[in-house]
Amino acid sequence: MNILVCIKQVPDMESRFKVAANGTWIEESDLAWRMNEYDEYAVEQAVQLKEQVGGADLTVLSIGPARVKEAIKKALAMGCDRGVQVVDDATHEKDPFQIASVIAAFAREKNFDVIFTGMQSQDRGSGQVGVLLGEMLGIPVLTTAV
Repeated sequence: MNILVCIKQVPDMESRFKVAANGTWIEESDLAWRMNEYDEYAVEQAVQLKEQVGGADLTVLSIGPARVKEAIKKALAMGCDRGVQVVDDATHEKDPFQIASVIAAFAREKNFDVIFTGMQSQDRGSGQVGVLLGEMLGIPVLTTAV
């Protein structure tokens, strides 16, 4: 079984948020970052499935700037087999369809059997990327692992 789990790095909700000078996003320089809590649940469930079926391969994917490597490292420490970063310094400017399209382009080449995503991200909360991804690929996507 070939499993993909998608994670997002989000600002720690205990951080002090300030609007960026351009007024369209937050000032990121002083923020603490962490793996999205709902995505941590998805990683845990994907690891459990991997252990139950035996012989499964579990890939974690994150889109974002260089700093997302820390979230990928955490997922690897939790039991994922390999990590993939799609480098994009402007993910905050992309809508859920654009993000799902990037993930789908990667996933099509790898023939995943199932994809895990968190229910939603803590910074945007749209909850759309996982369901869009399932529709684009025509494969099972588990979006509400808790």
